[in-house]
Formats: sequence, structure tokens, C-alpha cells
Amino acid sequence: MAGIVAALDANVLVPILACDFLLTAVDLGAYEPVVSEDVLGEVERNLREDFPKLDRADVAYRVASRRPCHAQLG
Repeated sequence: MAGIVAALDANVLVPILACDFLLTAVDLGAYEPVVSEDVLGEVERNLREDFPKLDRADVAYRVASRRPCHAQLG
């Protein structure tokens, strides 16, 4: 781990390209992400508003995929 910690906001977790880039960087050990449950709630709301055709299971999966299992704030 690089020793760098970054707080991720919904603004970077909803757009697929930004989210993919940032989570790939986590997988490569570039930094340690911190994501609050409030931010994940905002991600869920934004996904529902921006992509109304997604069903609840799709939204739940997408939010869970943005939840770094090792770096959370509650």
C-alpha cells in the first residue's frame, strides 16, 4: 500500500469511468479508499435518479461494488 488515503465522494463513484479508474487504482495498491455510508446513500439516490430503468437489485449491486470492503467509515 502506498500509504495514501483518499475519501471518495458520490461525484466520483457514480460516473462509470471515474469510478472504474479509481477502484482499479485501489486494486493496484495506489491508495486506500475511505467511503462513508452517507456517500453510499447518495450514490444510491443518484443512480436511481439518473438511471430510472435500473431495478432495485441492479442499484443495490452497483452500490455494493463501490463499497471498498476494507475501507469504510460508518
